[in-house]
Amino acid sequence: MAHKASIYLLLSVLAVSRIQAASSFDASLREAISSNDWAAQVSLLLPRKGQNFEQDFQLAKALLQNEKRSESLKVLSGLLLSGRDERVPRLMRVASEMFFSQETSNLHFEAVRLLSVGKHPEARERLEQANAREAGNVLVLTRLIQCEILAGAMDPALAHLKEALAYLPPSAELKGFSMKIALMEEAGKPGETKGLVQPKRPYPSAQVPFVFMLETLKRLGREEDLRSILEGLPKQHPKWSHAMAWACASGSLPDSLKLKFKQQLKRELESRERFEKELAREMADTQHFWIGYISYEELVKNTR
Repeated sequence: MAHKASIYLLLSVLAVSRIQAASSFDASLREAISSNDWAAQVSLLLPRKGQNFEQDFQLAKALLQNEKRSESLKVLSGLLLSGRDERVPRLMRVASEMFFSQETSNLHFEAVRLLSVGKHPEARERLEQANAREAGNVLVLTRLIQCEILAGAMDPALAHLKEALAYLPPSAELKGFSMKIALMEEAGKPGETKGLVQPKRPYPSAQVPFVFMLETLKRLGREEDLRSILEGLPKQHPKWSHAMAWACASGSLPDSLKLKFKQQLKRELESRERFEKELAREMADTQHFWIGYISYEELVKNTR
């Protein structure tokens, strides 16, 4: 009987200790949250990761405030799998795009300005500085990929693409860059298509990635799909000279449709001043992601 009593006493003491420990933890966490002590929150919550959804969500916020972007995204990726709270994808987007300092933000926006005027090497230099200061920012990575593709630097472009896609669904721009990188990697490999992804609807809404998609269909041998899309091009996108010029050179158009495209191209290229004004507007409307692919001289040369 005395033995049983001692066991009950021990269990009682352990239960009280656990309650006191939990009470102490809760009080410490409340204090850390109320005082915005992010380092203390990480210290308290990290050992308990995986035990409580709300605590893990708070841990992700605290890690982000401590400028630990990748660690925060890893926690959020685990929470996203549960699919139980719309706050998770929202915070993931914030975590992927947040700048921790004004200096890094300035480097990014200066790079975008340089891209808008065609100074790709200078933009890449600024972006490399920004990425060195704050690794993993998807805005910086996306622009860095843009510059690297224009420079033909496929290895760093592919590495940065994988980094940008590690935690988030791809943006429309990253999907476009993915297609272009795959096409460039498969170039010079006759019959090689294993690196290409089958295009699916909705197709790109910007002209340059739309052409990447057409190139991909061509490489995959999907001629029937390609002709079907191209037949509707003059009506749906009568100003897309780059796409029509590609179609004329593709060998996928019947003669009657090719003649129609060339007539449309002649009208669009009749006034260089008007064409370049419209091109500048198109590039601005797409945030200069697709600058450097469309040239008036090249279009004229390729449509003669």
